[in-house]
Amino acid sequence: LCSRRLNADWQETFGHAVVLLETFVDSQRFSGTVYKAANWIYVGDTKGYRRIRTGYGPE
Repeated sequence: LCSRRLNADWQETFGHAVVLLETFVDSQRFSGTVYKAANWIYVGDTKGYRRIRTGYGPE
């Protein structure tokens, strides 16, 4: 429900459309069943980098 409603609410508040939703699942603890049931598309694993002052570094 939230992802279906998000675009209209976002446009009303910020004046432009949402074109992408992204989420992260800890695959050590969860299998992402809820996202699979909601027809989300698996696009791969993250590399484990985080933002640091000079760019990006390993977590």
